[in-house]
Amino acid sequence: MDALKKASLDNPHYTDVSIFKTYANEKICTGKTINANLYICKDLKKGDTLYVFEICDKVAWFAKEDLHENFAILKEDIKTNTPDSVSILVPKSMVIPTNAKYVFSNLTRLED
Repeated sequence: MDALKKASLDNPHYTDVSIFKTYANEKICTGKTINANLYICKDLKKGDTLYVFEICDKVAWFAKEDLHENFAILKEDIKTNTPDSVSILVPKSMVIPTNAKYVFSNLTRLED
């Protein structure tokens, strides 16, 4: 995570995001291996690309199917005690840019 930059989310309650792409890694976390789902999102207020890591969890059905909807990162879902590294399943050609903004959190579906 040295090449990444922890995201600064301004809203004290939640940050609205849309998901560009979901990379599921639903393998069981065991021992030193910490698996994470990766959501590549857009912060709807700032326009920043966010790399959201959801550790040791299944991808919610709505994050697989309804990517045209808006989602939120709730302040209470942001993990403060985060691992130094995680295992993600992405194409070998994918490169996360240096200084990309990241957060460890779950996503919540916003409903009308």
